[in-house]
Amino acid sequence: MSRVVLLFFFTAISFIGLSQNSVLSTGNWLKLGVTESGIYRIDQNFLNSQGIVTDSFDPRTLKIYGNGGGGILPQGLAKARIDDLKENAVRRVGLADGTFDQEDYVLFYGNSPHEIRYKDNHWLFRRNIYSDTSYYFLTYGGDAGLELEEIDLPILNADNPIDQYQKIFTHEEDEFNILASGREWYGEIMNRSNPNLTFTFPTPDLVDSIFVSLDLLGRSSERTTVNLESDGTFLGEISILPINSGPSATYDIKGRGSNGYFTFAGNKNSENPVQLRLINPGDPDLLQVHLD
Repeated sequence: MSRVVLLFFFTAISFIGLSQNSVLSTGNWLKLGVTESGIYRIDQNFLNSQGIVTDSFDPRTLKIYGNGGGGILPQGLAKARIDDLKENAVRRVGLADGTFDQEDYVLFYGNSPHEIRYKDNHWLFRRNIYSDTSYYFLTYGGDAGLELEEIDLPILNADNPIDQYQKIFTHEEDEFNILASGREWYGEIMNRSNPNLTFTFPTPDLVDSIFVSLDLLGRSSERTTVNLESDGTFLGEISILPINSGPSATYDIKGRGSNGYFTFAGNKNSENPVQLRLINPGDPDLLQVHLD
């Protein structure tokens, strides 16, 4: 006689402090999609185009809700999660009189769904593989909405005026999933039929050096080297360790990652874009590299 033992494991999840009802459960709402981080403007023409009659409500009660994008939600069940949408402070221009005139508008800051952060003296970019859009929600009515706080700045001598800033360009295409599973996706491939890759970035009014962070995935059975050039100038190389591709490799590693950091002067004060080129200096028959 056989016996089957069933083991049940339960995870206790606390719901203390969670909202009983979403803010979306009442009122009129307009869903706004944001693909890039920046300041967005809402004016009378836009609202009218969405079927919202601006003279039907007090514009001082217009509100924007959203949780700001900022990357992928955590996988771990124990990680903190925002329970409901939070109201965002906005800047209202010309609405203090209670009417939404043609020249009046509302400004709010929207975040991209992707994550950019600074760590160990480098900028890091993490693409949101689930969505290319962050969403915010507009509503009106009830109490007045949150307003951005104005701060009186001290009057200082302009000994060190700021006349430059850092601009970040990213390139990442999710074209290949090596295992046909999981969350890791990779971009363009370098192989025998496509041994080189070229990318162009606009850099008008460049006044300082250019920093490049490059991540690759190698899938060759031999050590692979990829060179990076800019407008014909050699910047450096990235070496990638081989993987086992023999009969015993069914459950072995399917790719090895490698990265490199490069800094070069670029063409200062030039309107010409910067061209980056990945070149295979070795045997193209052994080349199998993805851009990460």
